[in-house]
Amino acid sequence: MNAYQYIDNQLKTMKITTLDEDAKPYHSMFYGDQDYIAANQNDMMLARVSGLWLSSDMENALSGLNKVLYEINSNITDDINNNVVVAKNYYSQLADARDIVENQMRKDMLELYDVKGFLKEKKKHKGVDYQVKKHVS
Repeated sequence: MNAYQYIDNQLKTMKITTLDEDAKPYHSMFYGDQDYIAANQNDMMLARVSGLWLSSDMENALSGLNKVLYEINSNITDDINNNVVVAKNYYSQLADARDIVENQMRKDMLELYDVKGFLKEKKKHKGVDYQVKKHVS
């Protein structure tokens, strides 16, 4: 159950949106330097290392979210203005991935009581291919 609490904490962090001066939204977790941004993703890391307690569908949903975060993090620097530009470029993609995880979490909550069935359902997770897309600000 702790794994799902970590996911819930991460989703809460990712729901805080800010409008920049140009009225474009970005997730406020990216308004900072690299250390600040990394700290705002700690719950994602904790959830991923608790994979035994996650459904296969949740693992897949988290992989999709992690892929978007990986692309964002590959473009992050210690320049806050750059990070805001990057976050704006990925706003919709990140919001969509977050929504998939949130919807899967709702589904999983309905079945967590069946521990034996839940653990039996566990399938081998397929790897995700990560490609870094550099955005020029």
